[in-house]
This record gives sequence, structure tokens and C-alpha cells, in this order.
Amino acid sequence: MCTVSMLEYMHIRASVCVCVCVCVYFHKRLSFFTFTCPSLRTSGIRCSCSVLASLFLSVCRAYQFWLQECVDHIVFFSFLLLLFLFPCCFLCAALLPRAPLSIILIAVPLMTDFKKVAVPVSVCTNVVPLKPAAIDMTTAELAECFQNARRSNVHTQPVISNPKEIKKAIERLDGFHSSQLNRFLYGYMYPNSTIPNYVLNEIRTFCVNVDSEWVSKCQNVAAGVLVRELHTRAANIIPRASFDDPIALAQLRRSLPAIKHVPKVSIQNMHFKFVGNFSTDPDANTKIYTARVKLMNNGNHSIIIEVTQTQTVIDGISVDNRYVESTLQKQELKRGESIDVNFSIREAPRRGFSDFQQLVVLTIDGVIRYFITLCVVSPRQKIFGQRFPSCLPLRVEHSPLGPYAAPMMLQLLKHQLLRQQGLSSPAVVHLFTDRSVNFRPHNQETMREVMRVKELLEEQMNLLDILDSFWNSQPDAKKAPIARRYQPPCSAAQPAGYLPGVDLPTVGSTSGMVTLFPNAATRVPDVLSRAPPAVTAGVILLVLAEMEMDIFDASFLNCDALSYFESMTPHYKGVILWVLDLCCALLFNKAVNGCTERGLALTFASVLARPMRASRKAADDDDAPVSTEAFEAAADPSATRADAAEQITFPVEVAHRQNIVTALLAWLAVYQDKFTRNA
Repeated sequence: MCTVSMLEYMHIRASVCVCVCVCVYFHKRLSFFTFTCPSLRTSGIRCSCSVLASLFLSVCRAYQFWLQECVDHIVFFSFLLLLFLFPCCFLCAALLPRAPLSIILIAVPLMTDFKKVAVPVSVCTNVVPLKPAAIDMTTAELAECFQNARRSNVHTQPVISNPKEIKKAIERLDGFHSSQLNRFLYGYMYPNSTIPNYVLNEIRTFCVNVDSEWVSKCQNVAAGVLVRELHTRAANIIPRASFDDPIALAQLRRSLPAIKHVPKVSIQNMHFKFVGNFSTDPDANTKIYTARVKLMNNGNHSIIIEVTQTQTVIDGISVDNRYVESTLQKQELKRGESIDVNFSIREAPRRGFSDFQQLVVLTIDGVIRYFITLCVVSPRQKIFGQRFPSCLPLRVEHSPLGPYAAPMMLQLLKHQLLRQQGLSSPAVVHLFTDRSVNFRPHNQETMREVMRVKELLEEQMNLLDILDSFWNSQPDAKKAPIARRYQPPCSAAQPAGYLPGVDLPTVGSTSGMVTLFPNAATRVPDVLSRAPPAVTAGVILLVLAEMEMDIFDASFLNCDALSYFESMTPHYKGVILWVLDLCCALLFNKAVNGCTERGLALTFASVLARPMRASRKAADDDDAPVSTEAFEAAADPSATRADAAEQITFPVEVAHRQNIVTALLAWLAVYQDKFTRNA
């Protein structure tokens, strides 16, 4: 009878483990290469077979003496079983990459855990099996869930299909909504007095989260409303209320004083954004982070301009107002005169910041207010789990849906998807909810590669390097001032040379597109540029699912889809328009990729929805008038919402998710018609 010492037994186990580890490594490499390049499959299998044979001969030669002694013993057969079982399983997996790996996953705990994948993405891609949830529900609550599902769907709320109704809906959604003026109008309600901090917080957040050009136009419209109301008060005219008036206008009329001479001022460039790190040299900071505001007195009388309030916020925390210097404190401006006011950051804030936000209030004759914002975003941002304004929203041009603002990372990923012909790729659609149930093994391989790409992007992505490569490719790069390199550029809905909805370049359509971000010279990490289109689509789903945003709040249950989209916060509206732009491009190629409206709505509803909480934007709700006290309660960050959160039950959450799917189908029906006509 053969006896085996503990040392020899440990040697055998170590050898078997080495065999298994090497096989695992080759299985991972082989599955990746066959995923990206199927022509390498044959050579990869030959390499795996030769490696397995070499390992087997090495182990047999090392234990030749021991094997001869136990040739008639059952231990020998156990040894052969252990030696061949795991390599053969992995070889079969290499030969059949689409085959289920359940036996291997049970035998050896590989790095195939999808716990790090966001739950909405893992559910819509079907990479993990669903387990029964332990929910304490009564039959009445379950009946309520089914009742809500029947009440809100495409059958009880059919999407718009009439061309005339679609045209009216587009005109309604593309127009400027009066609710966007409420924040500025609330800031005008304190003439000759200090504006409360909660009002300044709302104005600052609103201004830094959208592109500077749009919010400047919005503020000019609000200032025009204020000047018109001052003229009406000075002439003792009783204004008439209109159905499309902002909610805050009625309260503003009660708070405005009667003045004899109403100032008339024109102002340019009120909001500024920068991307970069601060230097210890104050002069270097001044050259880069300087905002120049130009004011001109167009009235018939002199005016007094002064800086009345400032607010500094670093990563959401209010700090001392000692970082920004101004060339103006208080000055008289005569008729026809103009002045340039500079706001510069000289002293560097603390290291390791994510975003630096500065609000300055310019007051004219104590009544008219202009809000100036400076926002500096650090280039060393986390790519996933971003929030506004750290995600750096860019103005997107040349889209069939019209201009909008979208995060920089989403724009980079979309351009890579188009260059990789992802619009016509069926593998991209296999990740969506309606198709993923039939492609779980394929999606599992895709999501493994997505997680690998995610880790590399978090290490290699640098916003400043990407912007430097873009600005260096501009025709006037040598003549442009150095400060331009630290400013966010405008973006394009599709790469230069690509038509909307087409993922192949077209000759003669590149005019004017080189100056839009990202162009062909923009440097992105190699792991992103070489990724297959399905992997890029998976990264897009991860970015959307992990962003810190709450697009659909509790007020979404009380209004229809078009009304909610019409009054949505501009930076959240930009994210929705970006998603709709991508969905319309995919549907434009549905004959090739096989996508459906339902699958797109279910997928993006899953990644955009967040757990319900109480609404924090009561001031923007157009359904009912809001008082100043209600606005203060909604805008105060210290206010608690525990009572409202406790009232959100599971049936309400189900109804909320169902409404999101129905709303996406309604918006997709409207904008798909616009996309098809303008593409």
C-alpha cells in the first residue's frame, strides 16, 4: 500500500493549483481575444492545448517515482481526476465561449463577480440571475401595484402619433419655459436689502450646472421682466396676470418699490467655467481664472454699480469669501459710459477640490441685480459617479433635436460608439432589456470587459490632457490666449464627417466640425478607443446609472410627461435630450441592429431612475402657486424630509418607475419624428 507524506500531498495540490491558475489566465485572454478578433480563436486554442500538455508532462516527471508506486492505488486515479478536470473544463469554455460556465464557476471562484456593477445595469443586461425578493406586502398593496401598472402605460396613455399633435408638442417642448425665470425673480424680491443664502444657493446651482451661453440669455430675459415691472410700477399701471406668467412674478410685483428713474443697462458675459488646477503663484492664477464682465449705461441718468454680496462654495461647503478679487466695489456710471469689471482668483483654494463655485451679486441703484458666477472644475475627477457641475456639461450643437447641454464623458463615449459603428451593431442592442434575456453568456463576457475598461479609465482618464489635445489641434492654437486652454469647448452631436443617425463617415460634411469637441485629434485613452462597440455601450450605461442626479422626483407622479419635461431643470433636460438623441440614432438603424422603442425605454428608465425621495424643487412646480416660505423650505439644505420619505411605499415606487417608462416612450415618439425629418 502506498503512503503519501503531507509534504508530497501539498506539492501535488500546489501543482494542480498552478495548472488551474494558468488555465484561468489563458481562458480570460482567449475569451477576450476571440471576443474582439474571432480570427485568433484557432491559434489561441492551440496555445492553450500546448500549455496544458506541457504542464501535465512537467507534473508527471516531477512525481514519476511516486506515481510508479501508487499505480494500482485509487489515489492515482484521484490525482488524474484533479489534474485533468479543471483544465478540460476551461478548454471546453475556450472552445465554446458562448457555453454556460456554471460548472467552472462552481468549481473555482473566478473573477466573474458582478457585484461591482450597478444594479440597474446588471438587471437590464441580465448578467446575474434574479432572486426572489423578501418583500413584506399585503394583497391590497399587490393589487395596487397592478392597478397602477394598468393606469399608466402606453395603452391608457397612448403616445402621440398625429403629425399635427407632434408639431404642437415639439413647439411646446423646444420653447423657453417661464419656470426657468423663477430663481432670478426670487432674487429680485429683496430691493435695498440682503438676499437670503438659500435664494443665492438656488441661483448659483442653477447657473453653474448649465452652459454659460444659455443661462446668460435666461438671466437677461429675467432682468427684462424686472425692468418692465419697474416701468409699470413707476407709471401707476395695474398689470394684468397671464396664464404663462412665472409663479414668482405675482410676489415680485408686491415687493417692488416705485422709483422715478428706471436704470437701463446692457451686460455681457455673466457666467464663466474653467477646467484646471490652481497654482501657488497668484499671478499665474490671475492670467487663467479671470472673468471679465462688461456693463454699459444705456439710460438717460447716472447709475450706481456696486458689489453687494458674494458666496463661495467648494465641493458643496460654504467657505470664506477671500479667494476672488474684484476691480469694482462701488462706482458711478454716467450716461453712455461703459466699464469692464474683472473678477479673478488669485489665492489658490485647498488642494484636492472637485469644483470651486463663486457667486457675485452686482447691484444697480439698489434694485436691479445681476448674478455673476465663476466655476472651476478640477481635471482630476472620478469618471463614474459624477455630479453636476463636476461632470462638466458641454453645449452640444448640430443635433437634429436642437442644442442642449450634456456631460463631457457622455459626449466622449458617444463619439467613440459612432466611430466604432455601434449604431448598426446588434451586440449593442443585446445589452438592452428586451433582448438581454437571450444573450446572457454574451453579455457576461461583455460586462467583464466593461468592468476592466472602467478600472483602466479611472486610472488613465485626465480631463486636462484631453482638452489640451483638442485645443492644440485648433487652427489658431498659437495665437489664442493661454486662458482658452482652460475653458470648456462646444461639442458636436456626431463626429466630423458623420451625418445624424449614420455611423460611417460621409465625404464633404466636415465643414466647421473640426472646432467642435471632440475632434479626430482629441486624445482619449487607448483602452477606450480600442474597445468593441458593445463594451462602449456598457460603459455608457454605467456612467448614466452611477451619476449623482435625481431627474425624476416625487412631483413626477402629479403631472403628465410633456408638462414635466417642459419645466424640467435645464441640466437634467440636457441629459434626457442626450439619451433621446442616442435612442433616435439607434432607431434610425433598427432594421440592422434590431432595437425597439420598448427596449430602449425600459433600459434607460432603469439606469436613469433613482429611489424616490421628497421633491426639493417646489419653487419650480407650475401646478400650484408657491409662497416665499415654501420656496425657503424647499431650497434650504438643512431642511429634513424624513416624514415625506416614510410615506413612499413600494406601490408608489412601482408606479413611479412605470411612469418613467411611459414618459420615455412619449418623448421618444415626439423627438423621433423630429430626428427623422432633420437627419
